[in-house]
Amino acid sequence: MSNLPLDIGIIGQGEITICEIADTLTSGTPLDDVNGIIYKKGEELVTTKPRKEMSCDEISQLPYPLYQIFDFEKTVKRERTLDIIAGRSCPLNCTFCFHPSGKKYVQRSLDSIFAELDYWLGLYSYINYIRINDELFANNKERIMEFCTRIKSYNIKYMLSLRVTDVDKEILTALKGSGCSLISYGIENVNASILKSMRKPITPTQIETTLKLTREADISIVGYLLFGDIEETIETAMNSLNWWINNLQYRLGLVHINTYPGTFIYNYAVKNGIIKDELQYLKDRCPIVNISKLTDKEFSFIRKRINYSWKLSTTFVIDMSIKSIDENNICTGTSECFRCGNEVGFSMPFQEMSVILCLQCSTRLYISPKRETDQNFYEYFKNTNALADLINIAKARSNIIIYGAGKRTTLLLSFLSGLRPKISCIIDQNPLLHGEQVFSQYPIKPIEALSNEVCDLIVVTVLRDSKEIRKNIKSHNAKVDVINV
Repeated sequence: MSNLPLDIGIIGQGEITICEIADTLTSGTPLDDVNGIIYKKGEELVTTKPRKEMSCDEISQLPYPLYQIFDFEKTVKRERTLDIIAGRSCPLNCTFCFHPSGKKYVQRSLDSIFAELDYWLGLYSYINYIRINDELFANNKERIMEFCTRIKSYNIKYMLSLRVTDVDKEILTALKGSGCSLISYGIENVNASILKSMRKPITPTQIETTLKLTREADISIVGYLLFGDIEETIETAMNSLNWWINNLQYRLGLVHINTYPGTFIYNYAVKNGIIKDELQYLKDRCPIVNISKLTDKEFSFIRKRINYSWKLSTTFVIDMSIKSIDENNICTGTSECFRCGNEVGFSMPFQEMSVILCLQCSTRLYISPKRETDQNFYEYFKNTNALADLINIAKARSNIIIYGAGKRTTLLLSFLSGLRPKISCIIDQNPLLHGEQVFSQYPIKPIEALSNEVCDLIVVTVLRDSKEIRKNIKSHNAKVDVINV
C-alpha cells in the first residue's frame, strides 16, 4: 500500500468486502469494522481482521459478473469466447504460487456453473468457446465425468486446468468427446528433486504418462517448465532443457521462476538477503532474481539458453491478412491455423508478439504482425490501403516531412519514388541515425524541423510511441496533417 496511491485495499476475496466498504463510506461508520482490508489512517497503515473465506455454497450464489459495463458484447462478438470461473484457489501449496482468492480450495456446484452458462448463451448465442479460468477445475474423477456428461449436449468447445495425477485414459476420452480441446497442466519441472523442492506431489513419470495420453486423445496441451528453483543446479537445468528438446511435440513453454510477494520463495529470498529492499523490489515490478544454487554466470547462461531454445522452436504464423491498424497501433486481422486450417481473428499491438488460441483445435499460434510485414512490406501497405491513402493525400502537397529514418522509411521511399522530390527533410529522435543518408537526405532532430520547417504533411513511419509523436507534432503545428504508415 505504501507503494500505491490508494486509500483502501482489499485482502483476499472482495465481493462482500467491497459492499461493506461502500456501506461504511456512505454511513460514515469506521472502516475498522470491515474485515479483510488495509487502509490509510493518516500516515498509518491499518490492517483489519481477516475475512472468513467463502464456502462452496456461498460462491455458487454470487451474482454473475457485470460484463456489460466493459463493452462485453463487442469483445464477445469478436472472440466468441466466454470466461467462467468454476472454483477458487488450489488444495496445494507450491513454493512459487500465491493464491489471491484464499487458501481454501472451493468449487462452485455444477448446477451453478451451467446456470451461468445458460444465462450468457441466452444473451450471446454466437459464443462457441468456453475458457474455465480456475487454478484447478477439479481434483476428483466424479466431478470431471459429470461435467463432461452435462456439457456434451451444448456442442461447444472448452478448455480447463487439471493436475497430471487426476486424469486417465477414460477421463481424457470423456473430455475429448464432450468438447474439451485444451488442458492446462501444472507441470513446472521434470526433475524429481526440483518437484520435491517445489512441494509438487507429482513425479516425472506421471508427467510423461499424462502428456502422452493427452496427445493421443488429440487434446492440446498448455504447460511450462520453470527454471531457477531454490534447489536448481546446472545439472538439473540442463536436464530440463534436454528433456524439452526431446519432447517438442508437447509445445511446453520455458520460463524463469518469478519471486512474487506472498510465496515461500519470496520469503526465502528476503530472509537470505537476495531481496534487500522489499518496497524497491515492488517498484521495480518484481524482477527475476537468482534464488537457486546456480552461480551468477550459470544463471545468466541458463536464461540465455531458455530464450534461444524458445525462439528456435517457435513457429510464427506467416499466412495473415491485416485489415486495419488504428492510431494506437492496434492491429486487427485474421490468420490461418497451420494445424487445422481454421481462420483465426486477432487484435493486438502491431509491434508485439502474441499467442492466439485457435478455437477449432486449440493450437497456440504465435503471431507477430510487425515481424511479417517487415518481411513483406509491400503486402502490408496493400492490405491496409496505407499506400493508396498516402499517394492520394500527397498529390496535393508540396512540402512533406518524414518522421522516422529506419528501415520502414527506406522501403517506403523505394516504393514511392515520386514522393522523394516533395520531401523537405527526414527527422528521427535516434542520434545514431543522423549520420545515415536516406535517399540523399541526412536525418535531423525532430525539434529542429518542427520548429523551423514549414510543411503541409508529416508522414510518420515510426511504430513505437506513435501517439506521443503525433501529440508532439501537433504541439508545434496544430494545423499540419499527420499520417501514420
